[in-house]
Amino acid sequence: MKTVYYRVSGIVLLCSLIAYASCSNAQRFEDKLAEKDRMIGELQQQLETKIILEPEPTEVTLSEFDQTIQQYEWLQKLQADVQWDKVVVRRFDGDAEAVTITDPLFLANVGSLLHLRALSYSDFPSGYQSDIGSYVYELYEQGQVYTVQVVKRGIIQAAANELLFEVDSNVHQLGAAFMPKPDFLKHDGLVAKMASSGAVKRGESYVQFASFRVQSRVAPLAEGELLKDEPVQTGDILDHFTFYYYGEQLSMEVYADYAHLSCDGSEEWISLQDAGTKLLVEAG
Repeated sequence: MKTVYYRVSGIVLLCSLIAYASCSNAQRFEDKLAEKDRMIGELQQQLETKIILEPEPTEVTLSEFDQTIQQYEWLQKLQADVQWDKVVVRRFDGDAEAVTITDPLFLANVGSLLHLRALSYSDFPSGYQSDIGSYVYELYEQGQVYTVQVVKRGIIQAAANELLFEVDSNVHQLGAAFMPKPDFLKHDGLVAKMASSGAVKRGESYVQFASFRVQSRVAPLAEGELLKDEPVQTGDILDHFTFYYYGEQLSMEVYADYAHLSCDGSEEWISLQDAGTKLLVEAG
C-alpha cells in the first residue's frame, strides 16, 4: 500500500510542478507582451512629436525659395511672365552666332520656360552637358538686361546672383531652336530634323517647345508614302508649320491628303490619307 501511496504522491507532485511551470511561463509571456506594447506606445508618441515639431522638407524649401525671390526684384519678373522686348540667345561671351529673337509668339512663350519652380541644390556642371548643350539667354525689358544660363536639363543659373533654380525641363529647347547644331548630332532627312527641332510654330497662332509636342506633330508622317513627284492636284493648304532646328527653319504645309516639306531648296511630298486630320490634331 505504501508503494502505491508514494507513486500517487509522486504523480501529484509532478503535475503540480508542471502546472506551476506553465503558469510561470504564461505570466512571463504576458509580461513580455506588455513590455512590447509599452515600447511601441513610446515610439509612436516620439514619432508623432517629431512630425509636429519638424515640418516637412518641402515646407522649408518653399519658404527659402519665397524669401529668395523676394530678395531679388528681377527674379520676380520671371515669376510674372514678363513680355520681354527681345531675347538674345548665345552659347558663350562674344558668340558671333548669337541670335536676337523679336518674334512676338516666341517672346510670349519664353516666360513659361523660365518660370522658377524651386531652388536647386545641384552643383554647377564641371563639363559640357552633351544632351542639352549650354545656352545663355539675355532678356531685355525697358533698357534693362537680365541674364540666365541653362546649365542642366531643367536647371538655370541666375547669372547676376549665381543662384540655381529648377524651371521647365524644356528650357534648353530655345537654344536648340536657334544655336548651331553640335557636330556629333546627325539627323538625315527633313522629317528627322523636324522631329528633333527645338520649337514648332503653327502659322501665326502659337509656338511650342516641348519635345513630345514637336515630335508628335510629324509622327503621323511615318504612315505616309514618299512621292517622287509633286501631286497633280493637292487642294488647298489647310495649315502651315515652321520647325526651328539649330538655326534652320523647316516648313510643313498640310493638305487634305498630302504634306509638303521644304528647307533651303530641299523638298519632299508625302502622301498621307486624312493628313488634314492626323497632322493638325493636338497631342494629348
